[in-house]
Amino acid sequence: MSNYAVLIAARMTSGRLHGKVLAELWPRRGAGVLEQIVRRWQSSVRSPQVVVSCPDTAENEAIAGVASRLGIQCYRGHPTDVLAQLDGALRAFAPDARWIARGMADNPLVDVGLADWRLDVLAETGADGLWYPSDPGNTRITYAGVTDVWSRAAWDRIVEN
Repeated sequence: MSNYAVLIAARMTSGRLHGKVLAELWPRRGAGVLEQIVRRWQSSVRSPQVVVSCPDTAENEAIAGVASRLGIQCYRGHPTDVLAQLDGALRAFAPDARWIARGMADNPLVDVGLADWRLDVLAETGADGLWYPSDPGNTRITYAGVTDVWSRAAWDRIVEN
């Protein structure tokens, strides 16, 4: 689906594990976390345009390098405003996207099939998004399944507020 963009927010300055976005999951293969996440999103049958977004600071040069090696765009944006980074990435590299998914750079087990299902529901119903129950005790979705997919109209409303 050429009008579908996945925006992956990445940064090197994690408070618990500095540099985890590039940590190698399988050292013999040389595949880091970000590469795994990109590959999973690229495996979607919806063929989204995958874009990485990171703060425009020196320590994130390595993220831009990985994105370049993988042949995807990397947007360098505001050093602390993640929403501004993601919106800048969308406007710079996928301005015509009708559907937007937010990918997280610390979720190498992202359930892309579930995100595809969410996209299909939005497309079929005309809804702007799907939300999870607010009570964590009632949630049956694993962290790997937690991926937000929105219509462009919903995305623009989120950015405005």
